[in-house]
Amino acid sequence: LGNLASKNDPNGELSSLNFHVDGLTYDQDGETFYKGEFRQQNTLGQTVQTLSELMEAATMAKKVYDAVLVSLVTDSDGIEMEGALMTCPLKKVDRIIEKANNDYSGRNPGPSVAWVNDVCRGTILCRTRQQMLDINERLQAKRSKGEVSIVSAKNRFRNPTLSGYRDWLLVLRLPVMDVGESVTDRPAFYFNCELQVHHEEIWAENKVLHSHKYYEFFRENFAGNDSEAVSELIQQLGPVHESGHVDSSFIKSLVESKDVKRMKGLSAIFRTVLPEPNLALHLRREMLELESSLHGAKSWTNAETYITIGDLWLMLDRDESTSNARAAFQSALEIHELNKARSSELQMVALKTRLARLAVGEVKDREDGDAEPNDEPKSENQSGDDIRLPGEVVSAMQAMDAAMSNASHGELELLLLKATMLSINGDAFRQLGAMDRALNCHSEALKIRKEVLDEFDSSVASSLCDLGLDKEKQNETSDAITYYSLSLEAYRRGLGEMHSRTARVYNLLGKAYKSEKNFDMAISCLKKSVEIMRAIGEKEVGDHSDLKTVYFALEGISATLFEIGKTYNEKGELELAEETFREVVSMEEKVWNFYDPNVRTPLGWQNFVMVKSALQKATKQ
Repeated sequence: LGNLASKNDPNGELSSLNFHVDGLTYDQDGETFYKGEFRQQNTLGQTVQTLSELMEAATMAKKVYDAVLVSLVTDSDGIEMEGALMTCPLKKVDRIIEKANNDYSGRNPGPSVAWVNDVCRGTILCRTRQQMLDINERLQAKRSKGEVSIVSAKNRFRNPTLSGYRDWLLVLRLPVMDVGESVTDRPAFYFNCELQVHHEEIWAENKVLHSHKYYEFFRENFAGNDSEAVSELIQQLGPVHESGHVDSSFIKSLVESKDVKRMKGLSAIFRTVLPEPNLALHLRREMLELESSLHGAKSWTNAETYITIGDLWLMLDRDESTSNARAAFQSALEIHELNKARSSELQMVALKTRLARLAVGEVKDREDGDAEPNDEPKSENQSGDDIRLPGEVVSAMQAMDAAMSNASHGELELLLLKATMLSINGDAFRQLGAMDRALNCHSEALKIRKEVLDEFDSSVASSLCDLGLDKEKQNETSDAITYYSLSLEAYRRGLGEMHSRTARVYNLLGKAYKSEKNFDMAISCLKKSVEIMRAIGEKEVGDHSDLKTVYFALEGISATLFEIGKTYNEKGELELAEETFREVVSMEEKVWNFYDPNVRTPLGWQNFVMVKSALQKATKQ
């Protein structure tokens, strides 16, 4: 990529170009501040406060922006230059939420959603260096006339990304004129749009080299894609061994440094990249202690730390994880309630939703724990009229209802949280036997997600799977198979074939087919689930030395093989059943060798003996 840049810009005209920008930030007393006037505006010319306001304004602004893009690639005689102009659809809602939360949640002034500048996007491919220079000349002419402002600009011919890619990346601010009855010469509002200008030859080679995956890696895991940001973290990670382990002396020196920013950055690396959730939790707890000593236990900065600590406890999945996660989330909630001026209803609802999910999980654990192998099925109250949900679930729903009544109509972030809460409620009702209410909740969650998200989004797939589970519990297996099949297609299109969630739905679908006596389809789906789990398990076992990871990888495969063996047995193919149960026994020995070498409880042993006996009888006959 560097060689191509030198070839196409031999005199450095592209790399030396300085854009005339209006400036997104200003410095004061050695600190950098963001100019609030450059936040996104709603259609009334006020700062965007909600996602729905942003999308409404973006829909109007896109028509103006597309016209600006066409004018940039057209010369004074009306002739379009050779190359390509690509106008993009509006950014997806879930990606906007993710970007607002991940990139701008701490930016002041807020709100974070008002800083998402790439909802409207456009790309210009130029075949020559001169075409790129012409684009800049036309852009500067529009700026001089007040038709656009250049809020920010990155000349990545001068400072390429770490993958070596070079382009121009600009944020343009456009006046969007009023088209209503009271049209005036003044803009109704201003809207920021992203423009990328590429050299076609470099762009094409970048596609061949798949360089974008490196860009995504550095942006996600190092919170930046420039040399300075990444090299700093690379130096911090110097003591990390090639095996993925970290010296205790390194952690000790990091804690003693009391460098909260560095501790936070590395805890994120330990959480997502290595991963080492134990170390991430250790650093976060040290951060909490340090911040508490400086600012008090209930300081606003501790709220985020408590939430991360809770999430990390759940990642570790220990016996004490649920109680410790709940304590962390409750501490975060207390801080938000003490700082209502800084908190938002959305943040409060999100926290209460976390607590509700934990409460529903405990209901399931109690139900599972109460069940004995020979117990009669518990009677189910289909309507659920006298069912009492956990207090955390009720509290979260009340907070959700209050937030929805105060928010502008169609607030998308709250709608998605409402869908999550409905899904949690549905799970609780299912576990408590109130199937009518479970179906209502899961159906409403699916409706919201289909309206807001892509049809193959994993949340849509999850809702379809929930409905399949509901139908199966009602012994409506044919309907369950329909929902599982739709869920499977969504997961395959959204997450890919080789994903744990896809494997899970193959498993559920296989069991449902088995209930319908469609043994061939059942075995096919269950074998596909095993194939995916083996591929994922091999990677996880290869990447991590954590014994619990190894245990769960083997246990999932073993349990599904057990189901395949039972299906062969029921089908009457006893030799295949015996062969499969032998594999289960062997697999279970591996499982317990990893988890506890003193325990031997082969999952399939009893059925193996039964099948062996049946096989001997069949042979004699």
